[in-house]
Amino acid sequence: IADPAKRNDTLIAIGEKFANVTLEDMEKVVQQTKFYSTPDEGIALLTGSELPDIMGRVVDFCASHGIVESKPTLGYGDAAESPDAAVRFDPSFIQKVKAGPAK
Repeated sequence: IADPAKRNDTLIAIGEKFANVTLEDMEKVVQQTKFYSTPDEGIALLTGSELPDIMGRVVDFCASHGIVESKPTLGYGDAAESPDAAVRFDPSFIQKVKAGPAK
């Protein structure tokens, strides 16, 4: 997405893969989406103290407005840390990408 020469083709491919979304719609999606430039930024989001607070408010809002029937259980970390979570925020994939290919 960051490479201007490949941006349109990348957005079209992503849109087609997930929802048959047009280039114009994908442009809106990426304008409204926060992207993290480094693995460290993504890991900081998923392991920081701000995400649980924000997600708690999101869950409360969704439950109070009838968007969900009951509040889902949120988990932070891998399945061992939160085995019963309905929604889990797991940084392990980003940590693996940061570490690079296995040797």
